Amino acid sequence: MVSSLRTALDEGLRRLYRYEKFYPQYLTDVLTERRVHLSDPRRLNDPWDCRPWFSESIINDIDQFELFMDFLFSAKKAKWTSSLEQEVLKAPYRSDVKARRELFIRFCEDFQNVIPERWRILCLTPVPDSTLMWSHYADHHRGLCLEFSLNCVFGAAMKVQYRESYPSWMPHVLSESGMTEILLTKSADWEYEREYRLIGFGGMISRTGYVDSPLELKGDFLDLPPGALESVIVGCEASILEVVQIVNEFAPDLKIKRMVRAPDKYKLQIEEIDVKALLSPTASECSEDGS
Repeated sequence: MVSSLRTALDEGLRRLYRYEKFYPQYLTDVLTERRVHLSDPRRLNDPWDCRPWFSESIINDIDQFELFMDFLFSAKKAKWTSSLEQEVLKAPYRSDVKARRELFIRFCEDFQNVIPERWRILCLTPVPDSTLMWSHYADHHRGLCLEFSLNCVFGAAMKVQYRESYPSWMPHVLSESGMTEILLTKSADWEYEREYRLIGFGGMISRTGYVDSPLELKGDFLDLPPGALESVIVGCEASILEVVQIVNEFAPDLKIKRMVRAPDKYKLQIEEIDVKALLSPTASECSEDGS
């Protein structure tokens, strides 16, 4: 499996952004517990994402299917069988295409559960001013965008690879890099997002307790190193006062920015917020209409 995996640091980036709906309780949790929630891959909005289906070409290629069976029935993968018993188990598949197909389909279906048992994903982008992503992921511009520095674990976020055609993956050539490639491959339909992913060790891997990595999760949460969160950017249609009050109470040194519409072009622009002015008695008397 050929891989060209690159991290955000490899690409020379300095910051990444996470679009969010505004939930006061979650923002408070991020600021007080200093952690972010990573997604279960089953909850991603692309129905092909992290749900690999392997190449059916191996069903009619007996040499490739032998390699596939070795992968399934090897002593390392199935210690409950002896070498002789493994050969007995393999025998029907060598002569029966229908049996090979059934085994292949069962493997592909079962494999759908492997990824969510082991990993969680934080989807990020170097683009903070995407009108489409503010619309899709930040509650129609009423949400937030969290800005992260790459001078920490976020620098390890890996670049998603976009493909015009579905990859021809072979299960028996899976390796650590191959699995990572599966987690980072999407249809070219999503290329406008320019996505990077922080892949955390969750679920079964985390529960076994043998992972020692800054990407090891606590439940579905990743601890934020000091300085990782640089700012909170508020959408151009958001009610900004509530966000400012939460940040001012729990992380008063954190920068707050706001997206505004350019008056004469289809473009979003970032402005820093004067928190003291916004929280002054005069400002508090104003309605929360974003002004």
